[in-house]
Amino acid sequence: EELANTAEYSGPSIHDIPTLILFSHEWHSQNWEGAALLHDMSEQNLLGNGSTKFQVQVIDGAKHNEFSDTSMMTPTWLARATGLTGARNPLDTAWDVRKATWEFVKGLQV
Repeated sequence: EELANTAEYSGPSIHDIPTLILFSHEWHSQNWEGAALLHDMSEQNLLGNGSTKFQVQVIDGAKHNEFSDTSMMTPTWLARATGLTGARNPLDTAWDVRKATWEFVKGLQV
């Protein structure tokens, strides 16, 4: 079948899958990978299919590297001195990532 008929396709799509996208404050403020646009679209409920949960959240004050375990294993004084983390404690970032993820999963209907 030709690709020209894809507008008529009504099968499953990526929009049918509950999705949580977490961005660091750093990515959002720099608009890396369209983070600001995705966040704005999420706030206006323009993502997903209308019945599937789709959220984009920003972890305030977090740097991108703080999403990695590396920043939690590196002594904070060294991580800050090398730019691995910002002023925020990476353990606090990990807690906020966990909390946002848990709240999203709890909100899913089974």
